[in-house]
Amino acid sequence: MRIIIFILLSFIFFTSCKTRNKIVEKKLLNCTNKTYNKYLLDGFGIKGEDYYKHITLIEDIFIKEGILKGNKKENYLTLIKKINSIKKEKAIKIINRINFSFENLNLPKFNNYIFSSGIFNCPYKILKDGDIKLTHPIKTIAYSYSNFEAYGFNNQKNLNKMFSQVNKEDFSKIVYRSYYILVVYTNFLEKMESTNKN
Repeated sequence: MRIIIFILLSFIFFTSCKTRNKIVEKKLLNCTNKTYNKYLLDGFGIKGEDYYKHITLIEDIFIKEGILKGNKKENYLTLIKKINSIKKEKAIKIINRINFSFENLNLPKFNNYIFSSGIFNCPYKILKDGDIKLTHPIKTIAYSYSNFEAYGFNNQKNLNKMFSQVNKEDFSKIVYRSYYILVVYTNFLEKMESTNKN
């Protein structure tokens, strides 16, 4: 009898966690798309775009440029280990290719969006909404972003920590992986802007 009760309680707990995770994912997806579309509508009069389609385009460019071998966590971990040794010229080439791709879609340059939209505020908003366990990827994203703001997106310690803490299953979901794509993109943007300042 105890075994049956244990199995039932385990099942209820597991189902409850999965349901809560799906709610968090839906909130993050909605917040991110809403933020992106508000930026496009207010600044450029563009309606009804899908943020995740566009962030996947950026990821595809990383792959085509040869800096990323695929969209799995291990591919990103390999990139993160060498990201700060990637030359500024390569970063500029990648950013320019991304901007060109966005212009072909009649969209503004993506780097303007990063800094003016508040996209990184979405994880914070969701954290305030409720009880999210300590190991949830949304906490890793929010806390990592605070560190990147303080120390820069090229801080190797913060990069290693953010990318190693997320599990493979969560990383495979674009709703979370999109923030990791943004971190790589912003690292390249910092390289490009430091070149412009020289």
